[in-house]
Amino acid sequence: MFNSTASGDHTVGLRVTDADGASDTDTATVTVKNVAPPAAAGGPYSGNEGSNIDLDGSGSSDPGNDIVSYAWDLDNDGQYDDATGQTAVFNSTTSGDHAVGLEVTDADGASDTDTATVTVISASPPPALIVTVSTDKGSYVHREKVVVTVTVTDGTSPISGAAVHIDVTTPKGRTIQKDGTTDGTGTVKFQHKVNAKRDGVGTYTINATAVKAGYESGNGSRTFEVE
Repeated sequence: MFNSTASGDHTVGLRVTDADGASDTDTATVTVKNVAPPAAAGGPYSGNEGSNIDLDGSGSSDPGNDIVSYAWDLDNDGQYDDATGQTAVFNSTTSGDHAVGLEVTDADGASDTDTATVTVISASPPPALIVTVSTDKGSYVHREKVVVTVTVTDGTSPISGAAVHIDVTTPKGRTIQKDGTTDGTGTVKFQHKVNAKRDGVGTYTINATAVKAGYESGNGSRTFEVE
């Protein structure tokens, strides 16, 4: 059996000897084909916005132990021209998942590529929604209509398209649920008809929650009286 980590042509010889001591020799050529080095970009990686994230391609290997270059694609443009070497540094001010690539080449010119994911974590939390709950009056009687207005802002500007859920809890512990979405003014209105015989008189509590992608959810509350 012949085994070599060096590609190319190799000469092997054979000597044959008989019982009388006579012998002869012959040679043959063994051609060892080069095998491309399997690239390993490592990962997955993660780090904060604006911070250096170390990438490591040392997991790459070659049967012939003749890797001559490591080239990195750090901007996902398909070109391995952003960094060289077994390790590299990735830095981004954009949060989310980013693809990076590594190309490994051996002395015979054979190459392989691999990709890894770098997750960049937002350095600052998203803005929080501020929820304000109001009613058209402070006190109501049996079968009177309550108009509830929920306003959602980010502290300075109204937020449209926020999903709003409210729970109205009655003095007898019953919960009435309603859902809506804020309009262009950042508000959504709900109506509730008082049923004092069923739900009782006293203090009713409204709890509102608003959610929207890119924001931390917000909560607000309000009470009204039923006489």
